[in-house]
Amino acid sequence: MSIKAIIILSLLPLIACDRKMDPFIIDGEHVRIERHPHAAFTGTSCLVNGEVSNWRCGASIITQNIVMTAAHCFDSCRNGIIKGILFHTGHENKNLGRKSSGHKFAIHSGYSSVISGYDIALVLLKTHLKLSAKCSRVALMKYPPYGEVAYVSGWGFVNVSIPLPLTYCWC
Repeated sequence: MSIKAIIILSLLPLIACDRKMDPFIIDGEHVRIERHPHAAFTGTSCLVNGEVSNWRCGASIITQNIVMTAAHCFDSCRNGIIKGILFHTGHENKNLGRKSSGHKFAIHSGYSSVISGYDIALVLLKTHLKLSAKCSRVALMKYPPYGEVAYVSGWGFVNVSIPLPLTYCWC
């Protein structure tokens, strides 16, 4: 499946939704990776105008060598030099999971740092992920069920005013 097709499929639920998107996902609870084996921790580091820009984000495993994450995690890398793209998979504690490196990325052409829509990037990994019960592809449905509760998982802040360490996966 091409990168373009994956982006289009992942945006279908957004196209059908007429509500305003909230740019933040805050709160949640610590979860075991077996509940969300598609979840990956992403760390990027880029050199832009002589300064290092670091981002820590969640991601979803699309295939053994493609991971989907947020475009804002790579926005500064578009005009800079990539120092490193690292993924942790297979464990809810990012320090205990497997490490993989990315080397190419594509940001959705409709993404803008000013608005929150199309905040999607795909990353090509240097090596294939070893899939298992704790590291598997996310289900991308051709016809998703509308009007049902959805869950997200990832590494991030659980409170806007009290940032916690980005060590564990939350849902």
